[in-house]
Amino acid sequence: MSRNGSIRLIVMLLFGALFGFYTRHDYAKWNQRGREAFLAMEGHRFDLNMADPKPLSANIFGGAIVALMLFGAYEGVVFSMSSIVGRAAPTDKHSPHIESGAGPGALS
Repeated sequence: MSRNGSIRLIVMLLFGALFGFYTRHDYAKWNQRGREAFLAMEGHRFDLNMADPKPLSANIFGGAIVALMLFGAYEGVVFSMSSIVGRAAPTDKHSPHIESGAGPGALS
């Protein structure tokens, strides 16, 4: 796997772990507050958002904005990690294998 592919895999795992921590925190919060508090919050949420829904165009536009922000965050983290790993990785520009183009697996 290439370095870029490895970094993308690590970032996906990181985002998945962060989402898991967030979900776990939310479950623990509502477990502590109790069933009645959770049902009251869900009833309020239904009254605000689902009883009188927003127009379809607003939902599509809002979803697109959120998707772009998440994609931008993902690409930003990948770019940052690639830069950090790229600086830390040793490069040997004077290797005869690199200059001649011959290396492991090259046809002679």
